[in-house]
Amino acid sequence: MIRVWHARAPYSPYAPTAIASALRDAGYNVRTTAVGDAPVLVIDVQIKKFWAWLNPGFWAITVNTDIATDMKFSTDANSTEVSVHVEDGRALVTDSAWIEVVDKALQEYRREVARKLPVKK
Repeated sequence: MIRVWHARAPYSPYAPTAIASALRDAGYNVRTTAVGDAPVLVIDVQIKKFWAWLNPGFWAITVNTDIATDMKFSTDANSTEVSVHVEDGRALVTDSAWIEVVDKALQEYRREVARKLPVKK
């Protein structure tokens, strides 16, 4: 069972949701409270960056997203950094372009979280 804490960053529920999804994809049973005597892996997530911005250029506008977190597992004394950067150049940026780039970053973030998870026993 996994408990994901994200109280340090109430402004962005997206990264903890992506972490929970990555854990479920890896076969973990994700809960917000402990149930019975089942072993619990607690993950403390500190969101360092969750940014999206534009870089205007001569030929194109680049939409960027950075997501960076520190994840501390109860089974390990060290924290694990998970960081992704996604960018996409376009001639015209609309609301849907922002959403697309942030979604791509969240998908990449989920893959990175899954790659850095402790081995499930």
